[in-house]
Amino acid sequence: MKLLRGMRGRILLWLVLAGLLPLAAALLLFYQFARRIIVDDRVEIYLHHLSQQTADKLDLFLTERREEGAAMASNEGVEAFLRGAPAPAPPASPTQAILNEYVQIHEVYDLMVLVDTGGTIRACNSINRFGDWFDPRLLNELVGQSVEAYPVEAAAWRQAMQGRAAVHDWYASPLAHRLYFFEDDDASRSYHLLFAQPVRDHATGRVLGVWINIMNWEYIQAQLDLVESDFRRYGLTSGYALLLSRDDRRILAAPERRNRRPGDTANGVGAELAGQPGLAALPAAIRAGGATVHLPAPAARYGGLARVGSRDFGWRIVVTLSEGDIFKPVYQLALAFAGIVSVAVVLVVAGAWLLSRQISRPLLSLTESAREIARGQYHRRVQPAADDEIGALGEAFNQMARTVEERQQELEASNRDLEVKVRHRTEELEASNRELRQALQDLHDAQDQLVQSEKMASLGRLVAGIAHEIKNPLNFIYGNTRFLDEYADKLGRYLARVTAGAEPAELVRLRDELRIDFILGDIGGLAANIHEGAERIKTIVDDLRVFSRAPSGDPEEVDLCKVLDMCLNLLRNQYKNRIRIVREYGAIPPARVLVGKMEQVFLNLLSNAIDAIDGEGIIRVRTLRESGRVVVEVADSGPGIPPEHLNRIFDPFFTTKDVGKGTGLGLSISYSIVQQHGGTLRARNGADGGAVFRVELPPDGPPPAAGEAP
Repeated sequence: MKLLRGMRGRILLWLVLAGLLPLAAALLLFYQFARRIIVDDRVEIYLHHLSQQTADKLDLFLTERREEGAAMASNEGVEAFLRGAPAPAPPASPTQAILNEYVQIHEVYDLMVLVDTGGTIRACNSINRFGDWFDPRLLNELVGQSVEAYPVEAAAWRQAMQGRAAVHDWYASPLAHRLYFFEDDDASRSYHLLFAQPVRDHATGRVLGVWINIMNWEYIQAQLDLVESDFRRYGLTSGYALLLSRDDRRILAAPERRNRRPGDTANGVGAELAGQPGLAALPAAIRAGGATVHLPAPAARYGGLARVGSRDFGWRIVVTLSEGDIFKPVYQLALAFAGIVSVAVVLVVAGAWLLSRQISRPLLSLTESAREIARGQYHRRVQPAADDEIGALGEAFNQMARTVEERQQELEASNRDLEVKVRHRTEELEASNRELRQALQDLHDAQDQLVQSEKMASLGRLVAGIAHEIKNPLNFIYGNTRFLDEYADKLGRYLARVTAGAEPAELVRLRDELRIDFILGDIGGLAANIHEGAERIKTIVDDLRVFSRAPSGDPEEVDLCKVLDMCLNLLRNQYKNRIRIVREYGAIPPARVLVGKMEQVFLNLLSNAIDAIDGEGIIRVRTLRESGRVVVEVADSGPGIPPEHLNRIFDPFFTTKDVGKGTGLGLSISYSIVQQHGGTLRARNGADGGAVFRVELPPDGPPPAAGEAP
């Protein structure tokens, strides 16, 4: 009640009663009325209609695919091919040309396969739906194979051989995955639909084989993406469509997919509906029946439902939109209505302003005094006009002015002291910066020494094996020189008799006795073997000399494949007769790197891969170019990296080897070197077991700091 005795309290109360309360009541009534109309209109009519329209499009699309398959299976050229001798279609045959033409015309099929009555794959398209040729090696492995190796396709073949067309619902075709690489594509491209039609003899009606079309799921997903695009065109960004399986448990098509856009990792395709965030209440809403559903908070969405009419699939379409987008017009109209009411409030405020004008003059005086103080006139004071709120404000203002004046004097004194302290502190900071720069330089020197020490340690571990590698060809050369000495002695004795003019009969006898013809035939082979051994020793010594040289401070352009071969050559004694090296070198440009340091990285990765294999195994060394970067992968068939160690594998001094077999610095140093080049070094476990280390380097070489001399 004390507030109401003042002018300010009475004006504020009048404004609330006259303006805000009617506005709030009007908005509430308007919102409830509009909400009821919007739910009846947009949800009951629009969303259900849109879901049914999408279901009808899919039904028509699937019907067209069946009719296409029936028309393709009646091709006379295919009928003649299957009626002929059971042999695979040769490359560039008319049958393969027909399959390639159909694939490119229809643009929805990953594979078109012809299977004969014995279940043998007789022909397959050699061009994919993008117009690119398949790998001939993979295609040759597929054609001639039994369809029984692919359970889904085999089941469809058996049904079609009985004279009935066959289809198979959403699945990931292993047959298509054999020829396509879907890992980096939109997740929807990894799934397929199958349509199979019997190929009949037009004269007898006998089934000659089966035509199988494997359609990519991307084109089903595209129909649902059109719904999302239509929503976005009208500014409804929360709208999207889902495609559910016949039993409403699994999501077959969704807007959230891996690799839909660069960097997308979340994937809803193939997920269980009940486990999806925000959609947990959808199964219960569908079971309740009806053409629409309402998902309560936190999802707060409405949706329309429709079934795809095809008896072979029976999918359910769910077109859903958030409450925020549904009631967006309500909010917009409410804002417009609030603006109109606000105008009325402004008029009320104008009246209040006229009323308050009688108290404005003392406030103007107070304001002018405040400006004077702001300009530094701290001695300025005001005279209270009356014994009310404004008078109390004037007294408080004068007290504030006195306090500010005192604080200003104290502040000026403090500023003088602060300038002296800042000058001293600046000198101390400059000295500290010099010490930090020197410490940073010492740290860089220590890091380079550590890299060189690890390189020398690796070299020391290689010495025994390299010595053994040199000893073998050296013993071989030494053993052959004894035969050369013997051959030289016999040839000398024979030539001495020839020079002395011995009788032909004696020369013939001596030639047979000394086996001159054998010597002349064998001496060339001995020389070639000695040359081969010497070349092996020269290669080992050259590789060792290149590896052990002091690192250059400047980046150089180098063929990374040759660097990998050199490291494998140095490590040969550790894996020969035990581990098979598979080189999968792709076409990569020369990389601009610090050669000595990059040699150390590859030697560490290859040495670790060899140590990880106990007994026989395989190491795959792969080079490729990806997204403009040079990539090197080293994969072994060992036991792999325990999951709990993956996050620590590059930590300094961390090792999983036995005591005395590793320092724990190899991978840490390699990681630092790759980072110094502006690249990345990652570790993961392969799908078939073993560890995979992946090095990615930028195309332009390391940043300038990486190439500076220490």
